[in-house]
Amino acid sequence: MELCRQRSEAQQKSLFLQKMLHKEIEQHPYGELLLSFPWVGEIIAATLIGTIKDINLWPNKKKLKKALGVYGTEHISAGSGYKKQGKGGSRSAKRVLYQACLGCTHKSAKPNDFRDYYEKQLSQNKIWIKAITSTTGKMVEIMYHCLKTGEKYEYQGKYKR
Repeated sequence: MELCRQRSEAQQKSLFLQKMLHKEIEQHPYGELLLSFPWVGEIIAATLIGTIKDINLWPNKKKLKKALGVYGTEHISAGSGYKKQGKGGSRSAKRVLYQACLGCTHKSAKPNDFRDYYEKQLSQNKIWIKAITSTTGKMVEIMYHCLKTGEKYEYQGKYKR
């Protein structure tokens, strides 16, 4: 009986938190813009809003990508070099962007620019993890543009093969 009571209390708390989060996202100026992106829900939008705070703090998309943890670094040693994902930035923002990108690029996802971009990367013989990483970076670039201009995301078919 005690476990049933605790479960019921936890469900009520969860429902209360979901309603509160929905209300906060709805009132925030970036909420509607971020929710227009495919596979971006309230939790992802809240995480991004908490990291970005104000888009005017970021003078360009490169600085925003670095703050969100979606950037590459190049390592050169003894004449040879390789590129890998940077380790800085917000880990939670990086994680939710990766999850959103995985959803956008799935075979069953509705057509969107990110799926087209991912398929284009795969056609250029990139391995899937590098294609996902570069697609996540493209998602941040498009988010930056939408937040700066105040426009909602719309599928344009720009990267269609």
